[in-house]
Amino acid sequence: MEKEQIRTLEERDVTEKILGGRRKTVIIAYQKVFNMTLMYLMVPFSIFILTWVKTKIAVPCLLLLGIGILPCFRGKSNSQSKVELQKAGMVYLVLVAVFWCWSAGIGGFFYQSPDHHFRNAVFRDLIYEKWPVIYEEYGTGMVYYLGIWIVPAFLGKMLLRMGLADESVWTVSNAFLLLWCSLGVVLLIILLCLYFQAGRASDIAVLVMILIGFSGLDIVGEIWNNGLNVHNHIEWWSEYFQFRSNTTSVFWAYNQAIPGWLMTILLLSERDMRNYGLILGSALFYAPFAVVGISLCITVMIFKAFREKYREGKIREALRDFCSYSNVTAVFAMLPVMLAYYSCNAGCDFKVRFVWEDYGGFSVKILTTWICFFLLEAGIYICLVAKSEYRKPLYYATAVSLMAGSILAVGEMGEVVFRISATMPALFVLMCFVMKIVLDRKKKQGVKNRVCAAMIFVTMALGAVTPVIEYIRAIEAIQERGTVCAVADDLKTLNSEDAPENFIGKNIQESFFYRYMMPPTR
Repeated sequence: MEKEQIRTLEERDVTEKILGGRRKTVIIAYQKVFNMTLMYLMVPFSIFILTWVKTKIAVPCLLLLGIGILPCFRGKSNSQSKVELQKAGMVYLVLVAVFWCWSAGIGGFFYQSPDHHFRNAVFRDLIYEKWPVIYEEYGTGMVYYLGIWIVPAFLGKMLLRMGLADESVWTVSNAFLLLWCSLGVVLLIILLCLYFQAGRASDIAVLVMILIGFSGLDIVGEIWNNGLNVHNHIEWWSEYFQFRSNTTSVFWAYNQAIPGWLMTILLLSERDMRNYGLILGSALFYAPFAVVGISLCITVMIFKAFREKYREGKIREALRDFCSYSNVTAVFAMLPVMLAYYSCNAGCDFKVRFVWEDYGGFSVKILTTWICFFLLEAGIYICLVAKSEYRKPLYYATAVSLMAGSILAVGEMGEVVFRISATMPALFVLMCFVMKIVLDRKKKQGVKNRVCAAMIFVTMALGAVTPVIEYIRAIEAIQERGTVCAVADDLKTLNSEDAPENFIGKNIQESFFYRYMMPPTR
């Protein structure tokens, strides 16, 4: 009798420990996070098409999209993976996401890099100007990838209609922009946890630290070129080429970086091709250059899927996945609208050229600089992850994408936006290769594993100098101006004769989008 009681008490203790452990965790399913992320990416496009496109075009496009999205929300084609996250880790990742976005200047509550002059002007005009935004005095209109600002700006317009003062509307809208971007980063980190099955708080901390600190060895190139005279923006050390660190991307181009990364991790997480088109389409309104930049990687992933199905004798299933409702509807409902809209941009020039054409032509100096640049910015990482990834076609597609993206340019002479933004997805995939090794090394022992881990740690530590310098520049600007809110907000509006061409369309009334797709302005 006593033995039975003791056994019962022991079983009860075990049960309580298990339940107590579960109370400290939360189970996250990929399906739910996928749905939330897809909504995050699709809602801005839905608002845009309803307000910037004629109703007779907008409604059929949205109905068509609904047909493609509904099967995704029902979970018929997504990965069924789950991860059990510790609640402490959840709190940590949310706080880090908000801090990262806040300290990058999003919302204007901290130092802002110079590019915010343009982004604040776009955001302000979206709030205070009528949609579609047309500057009739100069015959121009706003033509840019507006996805990140549409929802916060829509809220701002609602507050204006409620009679709130302009200054209060601007402050509240910026706060919502900060929360909106923070939500995107939270979804990104959770998707990374799902992808790597990292649920412990320590694993989440590792993922977050790599995400924020990942960068090439800019400091080595800077010292090689300038000695100890280190500048405050060292990513241009090579003069001709640049890859951005993750933190630099958030500081300078958060509107493309966050959704571009979300697109990339969703594509990596999918178990088949059924949602590829929809995921790519959902990012078009946010980061079109990132969509172009991931094209080689996604082509390789599609080829791999077809090859596997062919070997299994299921080629029809592969064709069915490729031509799914989601993919087809995304192509017909989103691509024509986005192409027509972006073609209005004043800086739109699809001429593809090599970078050295902007610097007087190819030379031995440029070749030598590129070899050193690529080795320091990506080559070392590519070598370090080769042992675990060399059998995967995606590994080679990532390397080639980075090589091509670093030397190709599109648009006006001297324009660097394309090659910087287009390489973001491939750099993110490379970072995921590194994350995988770091997490695996935590579980493995042995001299070789320790040596490899030490090499990766040293490389990442040197790379982390780049985001540290971003923060040092921010602190110096705050000290110089005497305020934490050291904003870059001089431009105010794009309603001017000399507005930057990257953000507007000239002679907008003569464009195809204006004549056939845009609703009449009032």
